[in-house]
Amino acid sequence: MNLYLVIINREVHFNMSLKESKQFSTILYYVIMMCFLLFLFSFNSLAQEAEYIKMYKPLAKSLEKEFEIPYEVILGVAIIESGAGKTKVSRLHNNHFGIVGKNKTKYKTRYRHFNSSQASFRSFCLLVKRRKFYDSLKGNKDYKVWVVALSKTGYSSQPVVWQNKIDKVIQEKLLNTQPKNKKAD
Repeated sequence: MNLYLVIINREVHFNMSLKESKQFSTILYYVIMMCFLLFLFSFNSLAQEAEYIKMYKPLAKSLEKEFEIPYEVILGVAIIESGAGKTKVSRLHNNHFGIVGKNKTKYKTRYRHFNSSQASFRSFCLLVKRRKFYDSLKGNKDYKVWVVALSKTGYSSQPVVWQNKIDKVIQEKLLNTQPKNKKAD
């Protein structure tokens, strides 16, 4: 396809044959449709995330009172580990934290099955409570020190990446602030 672009007085003119024009129109149509679909999917994803937060924030806040773990940490880890409730493990097993364990369901997986989402959230808090750092951080409201401590325990196979994801979701979705750019020294 020979496509010539001519700019005259800030106007763009395409010089092409009728056949090329139809091909170009078809391609342009598909590009526009793909952009529109991507917009819809991203909007839907944001809406699902907001709905997830709305649904589980009260639970995370009640567990914060009981275990003295900041609700931002509880909910931030749940959002990342469960894809805001969209992962197969969270949907089939009510496991919002990727907790490994015995599973007696018909689905073969290494992830533990919970009878309810609430049981999954509680199990996460109990798991954190058993960590060595828990007693020294208990009651500390600074979510960042909790995330750092959790990442050092092997909770994730990529601790730095995981820590950054949790930090970002807490700042943007739960605290409604933008992450500060780190200045180079």
